[in-house]
Amino acid sequence: MAAAGKGRLHELSMLLAAGAKPELHSKGGTAREWALRFGHTEAAEMLQLHEEAAEAADAAAGGAVALSHYQAGGHMQLCLPEV
Repeated sequence: MAAAGKGRLHELSMLLAAGAKPELHSKGGTAREWALRFGHTEAAEMLQLHEEAAEAADAAAGGAVALSHYQAGGHMQLCLPEV
């Protein structure tokens, strides 16, 4: 994402809000890698926070689906990470 590599925080914020996928790779890496490469730490931090929030939302949604399925009397196999 070019906005990250150029440190354009406003444009980056708007792209993320519109559903842009910063984890996608281009020839030089991810948007976060581009931001870091060109010294735009604020952009890299914004992307990191966005990624963490997306992962937390996915985890919460997965748990809600499993709980809903359980409460409805269904059986669902849960795949938990090994510790």
